Amino acid sequence: MPAWHTDREKQTLFDEVALVHMAGLYYAALRLTGRPADAEDLLQETYLRAYAAFDRFTLGTNARAWLYRIMHNLFLNTVSRAETRRTQSFSATPPATLAAVADPGAPDPAAGVDAMLDHRLSAALAALPADFRSAVVTVDVGGFSYDEAATILGCPVGTVRSRLYRARHLLRTALANDRATLLEGGHADV
Repeated sequence: MPAWHTDREKQTLFDEVALVHMAGLYYAALRLTGRPADAEDLLQETYLRAYAAFDRFTLGTNARAWLYRIMHNLFLNTVSRAETRRTQSFSATPPATLAAVADPGAPDPAAGVDAMLDHRLSAALAALPADFRSAVVTVDVGGFSYDEAATILGCPVGTVRSRLYRARHLLRTALANDRATLLEGGHADV
């Protein structure tokens, strides 16, 4: 039975339990998606789903892990849909026209986050397979333990460790190759 009697009580309790994790979830969503607009969409859908399922959440348990699990599942579903259905944009307006209409003076909400992470690391992270990226974001960005990550990602702890090992190896290799290219006087693609 829910701990609230009215919709207002539910909203207040949800705000106290879930909204305190929004900044960390946005940062993780940005690392998963690689684009601020996609991260905002993922975060919004995560909170919509969480609010809809809030009556099934057990108060006193790890709300942050619960929210990450919802976000992870949404991310994987989005990646899966995109891979199986490669189509043109639904917009009748060409992307170049949309870009011309955008306000170039509007502040980018992710500018502070992107400034913290080198663009090469962001590109290398975005190039990882979705399962590897999810493991890195959950453990290294989200700060969850391997056991918590296994619960969030819905796989055994050994799989989390394996994905992290492979993802970190791929990141090191990509960054080392990028560094070597820069040291030779060339320009790195990432």
